[in-house]
Amino acid sequence: MGSAGQQDPILQKWRPRPMTLVSATTNGEHTPQVVFRVPVPDSRLRVKISVLFAFVAGQQTSSPDLSPGGATLWLSAADDDDSGSTGTTLTETNLEGTQAAPTAIPFTPGLVGYSREFITSADYIEGVFKTAHNGFNGYWVLQLRYQPDTGQRFSTEEWEAIVGYCKPTVPYPPPST
Repeated sequence: MGSAGQQDPILQKWRPRPMTLVSATTNGEHTPQVVFRVPVPDSRLRVKISVLFAFVAGQQTSSPDLSPGGATLWLSAADDDDSGSTGTTLTETNLEGTQAAPTAIPFTPGLVGYSREFITSADYIEGVFKTAHNGFNGYWVLQLRYQPDTGQRFSTEEWEAIVGYCKPTVPYPPPST
């Protein structure tokens, strides 16, 4: 896969480059929470969001601790504040879990991730991912796939323009430089 992502122009599928959400290593390096933003530039798109645990190559000994509280995810729909009163985005609808009760990952023991497809008219899908250090060498990775909804088809020019806006932000907001 290239550095920017992978595109199938015939099937109109765009997969941005996977992004590391959380790095967890046995030496104690760990980021307990990350916020990310997935743009939805057109309401005729389906957006698949996957959060997966990937072991460091050659170091998988067993499944990571994915018991309740081991990893959680809250996804919400958000829109730009066009009124100009805040100059930010406003969260409007819970898509997965809630802020007070995020979804535990996985739903069933033995799974090492979460995946779901969304169709929304929101400008963004924002996520809050939290994890406890589980003592395993690995990474929680965000993977996305964009494609037209069933029955939709974009012209080549329109599809190229849409793909140009499909750039997730991890972490969100980005650190100040």
